Amino acid sequence: MHNFRTRFFIVAPEKHRKKFEQTIELEIYYKTKELFSFIRYDMMLETYDHVVNGATLLSWL
Repeated sequence: MHNFRTRFFIVAPEKHRKKFEQTIELEIYYKTKELFSFIRYDMMLETYDHVVNGATLLSWL
């Protein structure tokens, strides 16, 4: 991953956010943790609905 500047989105229910935050703080993610973002399922569905209905992408993307 060091040669790529790809962003990774972890899509999960809000109840898993704490586990994501704890995991991303592990030493193996030290240099790359800024590449990972957590997105709630409901936010993903809301964005999908906006795009399907012709609106622009939401600001979190």
